[in-house]
Amino acid sequence: MTQRQSYLSGAPGQILITPGVNPGINTNYVVTLSAVADHRLLYLKIQLTNSAVVIARVVRLEISNGTTAFFRIYSSIIGSANQVLDYIFMPGVESLDLTATRNVVQTAIPDELWIPKGCTLSVIDEVGDPGDVFTDIVIVSEMNYSL
Repeated sequence: MTQRQSYLSGAPGQILITPGVNPGINTNYVVTLSAVADHRLLYLKIQLTNSAVVIARVVRLEISNGTTAFFRIYSSIIGSANQVLDYIFMPGVESLDLTATRNVVQTAIPDELWIPKGCTLSVIDEVGDPGDVFTDIVIVSEMNYSL
């Protein structure tokens, strides 16, 4: 049985808040996590602004070891043209709020989604258009040096 040190219990688990670097137009978001600790993904938020050209967008979160993807989950909605959507990936809650002022797609991920040291986290616009752009990226993870 693996024991982990949780920030909830007051043990030395460490919370890391990482603002992402906007990858630019027509580029998926890719980040390699720290090679010194495993990460438990607590929250990932990314905004996708869709161009007017392609009708549908399919967004997925993927984790890989550099060569092989070992976790993949798709968002719970297909985005449309001329739409700005905030995609949130976090444990336990799945919801959708598409209103005139706020477009949020929240996709549930496993509560104990541990990402091994040095792995790559990607958010991919599968059916993207050259005018699509990811921005406003925030990742919150719990780091554990002993797993």
